[in-house]
Amino acid sequence: MIDISHVSHEFVAGQGRRRSRLKVLDDVSLRIENNRFVAFLGPSGCGKTTLLRMLSGLEFPSQGTITVDGTPVKGPAADRVMVFQEFNLFPWRRALRNVQYPLEVQGAGRSNYVANASSALRSVGLGAFEQFFPGQMSGGMKQRVGIARALSVNPAYLLMDEPFGALDPLIREVMQVELLKLVEQSNSTIVFVTHSVDEAIFLADKIVVFSARPGRIIDEIEVSFRRPRWKDDEALKQSAEFRQYRNDIWRLLKNEVQQAILQDFSTKQELLQGAKTDQ
Repeated sequence: MIDISHVSHEFVAGQGRRRSRLKVLDDVSLRIENNRFVAFLGPSGCGKTTLLRMLSGLEFPSQGTITVDGTPVKGPAADRVMVFQEFNLFPWRRALRNVQYPLEVQGAGRSNYVANASSALRSVGLGAFEQFFPGQMSGGMKQRVGIARALSVNPAYLLMDEPFGALDPLIREVMQVELLKLVEQSNSTIVFVTHSVDEAIFLADKIVVFSARPGRIIDEIEVSFRRPRWKDDEALKQSAEFRQYRNDIWRLLKNEVQQAILQDFSTKQELLQGAKTDQ
């Protein structure tokens, strides 16, 4: 289980009188049970990705604690794997060797990591593309290679930072279905950052809704749809219950999104004013 207890965080920039602080998270507490799919949903800049990076051990909170299975998070670990917004593939490595990379780092025997990497590529529908370079693949294929790379080590916790955000809408919907198929085959706990209300409803068991910056949890919504959801995804997305979830979540987020837009405008004005003062 992931236990987030009273976590706050601020970024510090500059020095001396030009030093500024930006608070991005404020007193966040959350428990994520094992084998669940949890989506973080909220306006831009509310600290969703920062919190996800803290779960992975790439960032540390200014205040509060995070434990995974009772152990404080002090850095990255083999049982927690992150899938980033960017593909982050090595362009000089073929797909199979890209997927092998974390297994090589962990010191798995060659026969094991080749077999595991090949199996992971088949699980995302790319078994026929093992010898293709990233430059020979579409954006959706590259992201599937990235997901296969994460799955190859069979992580207990799969942390996904808007993995479909850069894809066009059609490929994004296909990838959502493919991810749900993978969820059924895996025992991983998944924490998934998104800006899409529909994506969160379709994928998640629980949706954690954040306020505008500094991010606070304003609601935790249990999604009652049974799995497998992908077998009749169009009917599910057009159902009255799906629309009700969407309406309820949007009512929560509407004011927060407006506030985030005003915050962004104010920050830009302050930066412009600071630049003029420096001149």
